[in-house]
Amino acid sequence: MTGEKDIYRSAQIIINQHGDSAEQWALAKMQGFMDAEDIVGASAWLMIAQAIQELQCNTPSGMVH
Repeated sequence: MTGEKDIYRSAQIIINQHGDSAEQWALAKMQGFMDAEDIVGASAWLMIAQAIQELQCNTPSGMVH
């Protein structure tokens, strides 16, 4: 199983690369693993998608005063 630290590190990299579409991108990767019947891979991508959602909810948008 992938460690929590690795999940959040991966999530941040994907956010940096894909911006607002990062969660959708991760969910598409998860679906690809599900289609291939790779439950472990799909589970890892689900955790990454959830971490992306959490990070994006906790990231302020615009300038912070």
